[in-house]
Amino acid sequence: MKKTVKTEKIIAAARVLGAVDTEKMEDKEQILLVPVGFRIKKIAEAYEAYQQEVIEKLRPKDFDALTAKEQAGEAFTPEEQERVRKYNTSVAECLRKEAEKEIELDFEPLSRQAILNLKKGTKGMNFGTMLELMELLCEDAAEASAPETAETENE
Repeated sequence: MKKTVKTEKIIAAARVLGAVDTEKMEDKEQILLVPVGFRIKKIAEAYEAYQQEVIEKLRPKDFDALTAKEQAGEAFTPEEQERVRKYNTSVAECLRKEAEKEIELDFEPLSRQAILNLKKGTKGMNFGTMLELMELLCEDAAEASAPETAETENE
């Protein structure tokens, strides 16, 4: 299955998948999860590397001095405040653009039952997180999550 997903959703999934317990999943479910898990992890690692690169490349030359000044409790001049503001804004904008990029994932979809089993085995996973994983990793999640109206029930 091919699915186009924003980078930010993949990063969120990587955080969740890094902390899950697959104990309650069947072997065949775990086997399906591994390849897509590696793809998700690779994308998240690339985003983290990009994040570090942006932070370093946009950093003002006097950033260390500004940081030391701030840690010493000294106030910034208006010019220093503006440089810090511009830096923070530029970094945030670059990261936002990267997070909104769409990436095509090609993987074998998991069943909703597999994600439910994943939730059962992972203490602290909430319902919303389970739904997000279903939306990303299950082929039929969008259709299954569409609310039924009284009209469609009566047809």
